[in-house]
Amino acid sequence: MAGIFGSNHYKKRMKTNSQKLTVTVGIPAYNEQWNIENILRAVQKQKEEGFVLEKIIVLSDCSTDVTVEKARALAATDPRIEIVEGNERRGKSARMNELFERSETDIIIIFDADIDLVSDTVVHDLVMPMKNDQSVQVVFGRSEPRPPTNFIQHVIFTGWEIWDDIRTRTHGAEMYRCEGTIRAFRRELYNVMRFPNFSADDVFPFLYCRKYGYQMSSAAQAVVCYALPTTYRDYLRQSVRFLGSKKIQKRSFDPGFVERFYVIRGKDKIRALITHGLRKPFLVFSYLAFLIPPKIISLFKTAESRTPLWEIATSTKNALNIPAIDARKKIIFSNYDDIKNPIYGGGGSFAVHEVAKHLATNFQVEVLTGRYPHATDDNIDGVQYWRIGTSLFGARVGQLFFHFVLPFYVFFKKYDLWIESFTPPFSTSFTPLFTRKPVIGLVHMLSAKDMSRKYHLPFTLIENLGLKYYSHFITLTKESALQIKQHNPSADVQIIGNGTDVPVAPNEADDKQGKHLSFIGRVEIDQKGLDLLLTAYTEILKEVDLPLVIAGAGSSCETARLKKLIHAHGLTDKVKLLGRISGAQKEEFYRKTFIGLVPSRYETSPLVVLEMMSYGIPVIGFDIPGLAWASRSAVVQVPSFDTQLFAQAVIDLVRDKVQYKAISVNARIAAEGRSWGIVSEKYKQYIETVLASPSSHYVQDFFPRAHLGE
Repeated sequence: MAGIFGSNHYKKRMKTNSQKLTVTVGIPAYNEQWNIENILRAVQKQKEEGFVLEKIIVLSDCSTDVTVEKARALAATDPRIEIVEGNERRGKSARMNELFERSETDIIIIFDADIDLVSDTVVHDLVMPMKNDQSVQVVFGRSEPRPPTNFIQHVIFTGWEIWDDIRTRTHGAEMYRCEGTIRAFRRELYNVMRFPNFSADDVFPFLYCRKYGYQMSSAAQAVVCYALPTTYRDYLRQSVRFLGSKKIQKRSFDPGFVERFYVIRGKDKIRALITHGLRKPFLVFSYLAFLIPPKIISLFKTAESRTPLWEIATSTKNALNIPAIDARKKIIFSNYDDIKNPIYGGGGSFAVHEVAKHLATNFQVEVLTGRYPHATDDNIDGVQYWRIGTSLFGARVGQLFFHFVLPFYVFFKKYDLWIESFTPPFSTSFTPLFTRKPVIGLVHMLSAKDMSRKYHLPFTLIENLGLKYYSHFITLTKESALQIKQHNPSADVQIIGNGTDVPVAPNEADDKQGKHLSFIGRVEIDQKGLDLLLTAYTEILKEVDLPLVIAGAGSSCETARLKKLIHAHGLTDKVKLLGRISGAQKEEFYRKTFIGLVPSRYETSPLVVLEMMSYGIPVIGFDIPGLAWASRSAVVQVPSFDTQLFAQAVIDLVRDKVQYKAISVNARIAAEGRSWGIVSEKYKQYIETVLASPSSHYVQDFFPRAHLGE
């Protein structure tokens, strides 16, 4: 059989990539009245791209309920569905062999009857490895349990997480990833392979292919889900059925050959138990207690005493009592700042939320942020927020602690892609070192240079080192992209600017009555240039009588400093501090803004500039790199930190209605091209590209060609 790959018989049957493969889906079933309709309808909905689904065969193993009747009802409307009704119980292995004998299609796909397909491309994902590589004879998918709903299921689910961790992290543990619930066989294999008459069929195809030199592959994105038992009695039935697999396989293969593939050792199990025990100590302890009875029973159960038949676990069968699984990919954002943080709540946190909110229509989205006083976990606009770390010692210590604890969450949480929004003082938390999943570094600002200047500590060394470990970046400006490339030339860097919600109507551009000059942003004197603003405003007042309103929150220290500066400039009666604003108050603030002032010493792509532009508000700022993205026809930019020129620009714009109107119109037009819908679509496209790359797959093709013909 090992020589079949070179025979004319095999070459005659090989199809080119341009030809469509024919596929049969087989579903062995015993008393599956609760789920047979679900699985059949899921198969019917599969997209046929690159293949033709010719038959869907239900093989009833002498079911005593209404499984056959329900399947026949669907068969009456779909000629592809065939029912094979057994007159006696023979077991799943015998039914699969029967399917092999009656089939003639290029590929047979076998699904268990008590599962759900999580997408309409599961069959396609199983077929493609065979279509793309005609030496592949079997493809295994992946099965995952549905979310737990009671204590028993939570304990069993914890056990599955531990086992899944062990088998994916243990080198050489390919056999343990072979799923008996979902797999595809090419005709060259199913014509010759027959399952032995026992119930432990999951790993048999792996050992058979290893022994006779057939190539295998995996389709990690082909996922099905199943229900966990809700009673301990059903868990015991299932566990006893699967324990002792090694003994059973030794009835079909040489014991020494079988031993080579059972590579998981005690140290692998201990490592997983410790890591998960730190996270869920009670559930891990309960799971270990759950294991004791089936282990004892298995010790006294010989391989010869095991039957191909089994008692069904009834609590896993009633699909009506099982919540639907969310098949969407999970994305986690990490960002120290938070839209509800009373100290910060800066533009970066709002940008993350807007993107996350829009992505939540296509993905499961969670956001991990730093803890602040009285913080609680929350769901906002369909996005789950988890507040982590501590707020006991203030925001600066909180940021450092956030950097420290974040890797633990990266290591333990389940997700498909992580987006790390860089956090001061040294930006990176070295996230890619703690996960095999794809990570995107989200750069609103590379803060280390300014933090080093401010605190006289080598934060830049840490930041520059950290940048080298990321393969993917999203940054707001070309300047940041060039800086990243300087330290990580091979990185894939996408420039995606911030967005804004564009109001229905712009502000009235020719009337300053009842309006004011405005600053909105985090209260931080140095970075935001609030000292420069107050110096310029004293000059503005000599020519223009417009009040200045400052909106935004900051630490108590920075807020106190600002109040002292206002008093020192003699501006107490002219400057109003609003603090944090949102909702209707923020809308009113923008509607009453005549000119927006952005005196920052450094920024990347300030969100407030776009927000003001969307209202048609002219904005004046310094010509810092962080405003280089903005057209000078929409944002007035004066030489950096010259407060006299800054003041004069404000005065000139107040007096020149024609110029004011032109800038207002240009600002509005520019903002309309940067709506959050447009920006989020760019994020979505890049995320899908990263997820589709080979390095992002949960398990890559784990069957190396070097071991054929053992």
